[in-house]
Amino acid sequence: MSDTLSFATLSSSWVCDDGISACTVSVYIKDASDVAIQGKQVTLQSDRGSLDTITQPVSVTDTFGMETGWICSSVAGTATITVLCDGKTISCSPAGTILTFGRPIMAISKILKNVRTNETGTSVPVNAGDTIEYILTAQNTGNETATDAVIVDTKAFDTFTSNPVIFIGMDTFPADTWAYTLVSSPSDTEWIAGVPAFGSASLKGLRWRFYFYRPGLINQVKFSVKVK
Repeated sequence: MSDTLSFATLSSSWVCDDGISACTVSVYIKDASDVAIQGKQVTLQSDRGSLDTITQPVSVTDTFGMETGWICSSVAGTATITVLCDGKTISCSPAGTILTFGRPIMAISKILKNVRTNETGTSVPVNAGDTIEYILTAQNTGNETATDAVIVDTKAFDTFTSNPVIFIGMDTFPADTWAYTLVSSPSDTEWIAGVPAFGSASLKGLRWRFYFYRPGLINQVKFSVKVK
């Protein structure tokens, strides 16, 4: 068995660290003449040891010299995967391939500002006619880029918990798309693309969508309403 001609490949260089999603490791065993070897037992290894869960191949290599195993983890980080066969270590191809476990984590906070009194906080006193500015801050605190990340605010328009309001305006930048809804607890098809009309009193929510949200990225979006 040649440890230089034999190799292993990963189905992905990144896997969610949910302890369920798995990366498939495909191993190809060859001899010194680059011919596939059947009947070899292979063992997958991770340099992180017990932090990763490895499902070893259930059989020996087939007529193509190939066998597969799987690896998953619930611990974020990077792992170097190698394969042991006949006491020799086989590396992943291409050389230097590393498997990353992780996930995007979106942390969103909201503060309010009463423009008349200049008071800010998660809750502020208001009177009829006051203009309230909402500031939503979103950060990806995970270690992977989030795709199709969405910021939604429906609570500000919920008259069971908040004062009735009239829409004044909203930021669009830096979002990729933005929308509003006139329906409580809307489905995805009940959002209307664009900015609501100034003075609208029937809004039920605003939404901003970001196609990609890299780790560490912080964005703010604002909108304003007038208390009825």
